[in-house]
Amino acid sequence: AYRRLIAAELARSEARIEHAGPVTPEITTAIAASMTQRYHRPVTATTTPNPALVAGLRVRVGDDVYEANAAAQLAALRA
Repeated sequence: AYRRLIAAELARSEARIEHAGPVTPEITTAIAASMTQRYHRPVTATTTPNPALVAGLRVRVGDDVYEANAAAQLAALRA
């Protein structure tokens, strides 16, 4: 249980950016700065390609997920 709590706390300091297309270092830095302001703690950003997104980004910080991609918008339209 302690390891799970430590992992959850560490995840709150990392923004995992999933992207469909290329992401510039400037965008990564801007997202990290934005999440640092939002969470009032230093947040680093890592990027991972995800072709399933079709277009756009998904940013995950801890348990929080921010969707800005075509797949999420199409799913919302279907619903």
